[in-house]
Amino acid sequence: MPKEKKIERRGFFLHGLNFLAAKVSEGMGELAERERRAGVPIRPPGAVDEEAFLSLCTKCDDCLKACPHGSIKKAGGEWGRRIKGTPVIIPSEGPCRLCEDLPCIKACAPKALLPVKDRSEVRMGTARIKKELCFAWSGASGVCLLCSLKCPLRGTAIIVDDSKPVVIEEKCAGCGLCESACIAINNPPAIKVEKGSYKS
Repeated sequence: MPKEKKIERRGFFLHGLNFLAAKVSEGMGELAERERRAGVPIRPPGAVDEEAFLSLCTKCDDCLKACPHGSIKKAGGEWGRRIKGTPVIIPSEGPCRLCEDLPCIKACAPKALLPVKDRSEVRMGTARIKKELCFAWSGASGVCLLCSLKCPLRGTAIIVDDSKPVVIEEKCAGCGLCESACIAINNPPAIKVEKGSYKS
């Protein structure tokens, strides 16, 4: 085979490999960006810290089956490959009801969910109020205190001050009942449970 033909073929092959590598890199970058935007998921009650949770959770679905309200869901692909399939709480789809006996914790054999003495000790996330969207804070439609009425830790995690709801962050369980209640009358909701940013 002439030398020129070998060089042409090699160049074509290398060009193809470089193109493929660039596309894979671009795809990985987009995936990483989607994972970053998804943030840290809200885990069921008693969850250990995120890194330990990911190493302990076997994706067995026992906590999902134990939840009498169907509040615990399997994380989808938008969370990224490490989180996909693990249990999450999505308040807008179904908040945690903070059951008195917390059956999800009892069902977790790998101990990714650990017992708590009382449901008031549960810390899944923190509810935060966007005052500009809140009827009570903006004065747009009179007084609305639905979030405080729906809070299972009423008078502790959400208090009412001058006819306005105020979240006491260190007492908030992050169950999402307030967010779920708010979204029923106000979309986007004025109160939302947040967890933070996940670094993979």
